[in-house]
Amino acid sequence: MSTAAEIRIPTARRFPIVRLALWLMLALLALFAGLAAYAFYVAHAALPQLDGRLQVRGLTAPVTVTRDSHGVPTIEAASLEDLFFAQGYVTAQDRMWQMDVMRRLGSGELSEVLGRGTLKVDREQRILGLRAAAAKSRDVTTST
Repeated sequence: MSTAAEIRIPTARRFPIVRLALWLMLALLALFAGLAAYAFYVAHAALPQLDGRLQVRGLTAPVTVTRDSHGVPTIEAASLEDLFFAQGYVTAQDRMWQMDVMRRLGSGELSEVLGRGTLKVDREQRILGLRAAAAKSRDVTTST
């Protein structure tokens, strides 16, 4: 007497919830990678260009800017005007954020970018009236 047994081959089926969770995790991972790449691009774009060539309008002759191992620039130019122009450009590359913060501090506008924590400082600076004094001084010197 022989008996026939039916043997089934097990199929690896995932539950729909597990499959949905895996797809959701993959989508979140792709979104996080995209956001990280965008943040890197934005942060890298804000850095000054230290290597290569750059075309800048306003120069009458080529200017060479070299930096030492500490990042200190040395500028070689054919004329004094080009030298001062390049010095201003290099300073702006290195210190634009600092110059903007100092301008905002003097005029009482720090809260626009740093939030409510600097409102007291802004009020004090506006009471001092440094921006109005600078504008008045500018108007006096340009009219004479």
